[in-house]
Amino acid sequence: MLYFAYGANVNQRNIKRYAPRARALGVARLPGYRLVFKQFADVIKDAKGAVDGVLYEITTPCELTLDRYEDFPKLYGKATVTVDTAQGPRDAMIYVMNGGTVAPPDVAYFNILARGYAEWKFDARILREARFATLRPTRL
Repeated sequence: MLYFAYGANVNQRNIKRYAPRARALGVARLPGYRLVFKQFADVIKDAKGAVDGVLYEITTPCELTLDRYEDFPKLYGKATVTVDTAQGPRDAMIYVMNGGTVAPPDVAYFNILARGYAEWKFDARILREARFATLRPTRL
């Protein structure tokens, strides 16, 4: 199964903790969405947006462990999306929050994402902007 990580699991240490058999296939981009924080990372539809992340190939046991980590199905649900990769479009599973309101992430969680963004050389400005947006929330 293919899994697109855009939050804490872009951090290689974090994904290995919860899905040790996950195999990174490389960077990917989710067009038509933007990153938001509802205390934890989430994506919402935005025609002008795009979210960078990592495409992983995961096993069924990895998925089950990630389900527990993401508090599926209570906090996060699952969706299938099409991400852009160097090899072309690919369908992948993502975790998306079941509702929630815009809220800032705690520092430790934000730092996990920041380390992952640095590992993959993603634009850290996107993280900062998503965190800053929690200070001036708008209706999603």
